[in-house]
Amino acid sequence: VDKDGRYLKQIPEIIAKKGKVSGLMTTGDVTDATPADFYAHTNNRDDSKVIIADFIKSKVKVLAGGTTDGLSEENISEAKKKNISLYNSTSSAEFSKDRILITDPLASKNYAERGRWLGETFDKTLAKLNQNKNGFFMMVEASRTDITAHGNHLGNEIQELLDFDEVVGKALKFADEDGQTLVV
Repeated sequence: VDKDGRYLKQIPEIIAKKGKVSGLMTTGDVTDATPADFYAHTNNRDDSKVIIADFIKSKVKVLAGGTTDGLSEENISEAKKKNISLYNSTSSAEFSKDRILITDPLASKNYAERGRWLGETFDKTLAKLNQNKNGFFMMVEASRTDITAHGNHLGNEIQELLDFDEVVGKALKFADEDGQTLVV
């Protein structure tokens, strides 16, 4: 929303009109500010129930990240009505489904506990989105880099940055081979 509370269109909404699909992933809560900025229409970043309800109404095909308390019984019911497949882990997710919501507790852990979650989720999301002949948009957030930096945990920060660097490398490799992909 803008400063006056008016609804603004987001990238996934705009590109869906052109037949493009979108996917979002984060090493934070799926309703955190960065991923929510691509699907939610609220000025209250702490209202995860409203934020996840906006995801359900959105055009986003894949949303993957850490758990959220916004996934109420009402939101779960609405998600099922919209044929959104809900998973508690990337490893159990069926990426062949049309729309996917992954709330994986592993995603929000530090790299030492999370391991290659971000890279594996990136690979599976990329494979799904790349099936769309009209193209796609993907947002990948390594939110743990911010968290570890605020806590001044240099060792964890380096691990988080190296993990994200690996994913950026995968994105750049895909873009080089594809020849029509922009990585920002």
